Amino acid sequence: SVELLDTFRDLHDAGEYVYYRTDHHWTTKGAYLAYTAVMESWGMEDQILSAEDFTVKSVPDFYGTTHSRAGLSFIPPDTLEIWEAEDDGRFTVFEVNGDKETKTVIESGFISEKYLSEKDKYGAFLDGTHRMLFIVDKEAAAKGESRPRLLLARDSFANSMVPFLARHFDILMVNLTGNTDYSHLSALCEEYACGRVLVVCNRENLITSNCLTLLH
Repeated sequence: SVELLDTFRDLHDAGEYVYYRTDHHWTTKGAYLAYTAVMESWGMEDQILSAEDFTVKSVPDFYGTTHSRAGLSFIPPDTLEIWEAEDDGRFTVFEVNGDKETKTVIESGFISEKYLSEKDKYGAFLDGTHRMLFIVDKEAAAKGESRPRLLLARDSFANSMVPFLARHFDILMVNLTGNTDYSHLSALCEEYACGRVLVVCNRENLITSNCLTLLH
């Protein structure tokens, strides 16, 4: 496992913008730091993308779920950061249904722009919550190139982390929260020929839900 709690606390205490004030998610910078930690744990540190490879697009006036629940109107809004790369357009995000039918959720890149003008701006990452998504490099697929596959069992924290991981893997994402009926993730891993499995889930969900019962 990759333990990030102490590292993120130290960064937050030092004034780094790794968590939103009005939302329970980490910022995109926080997601990037989590990505680097995961890659290092896999011995892939030589493949880690530099932060300089991305252009940061700032979206102001973001009020997240913490603000909505607390009702503290005096708290200033956050700024949602979208880290964009020149090759974002080569990726496609598909929703996979139980009958294995698929539909395109995002044709180009990882961001659903429609959310950026709404209250739930975090939903821009991968078009919000879906039960199962498959993210592929369509240019590599068109060339017949085979990429390693990652099974990502996750909650919404992983959504802003996927644009980094997708440079290295085609990703099958399975939602561990909500109305999910996947009883055997190991079978999905075998079906989709996933060589690695990553669980990304915030501690509250791990403690208060039975989501880990799916991990067998």
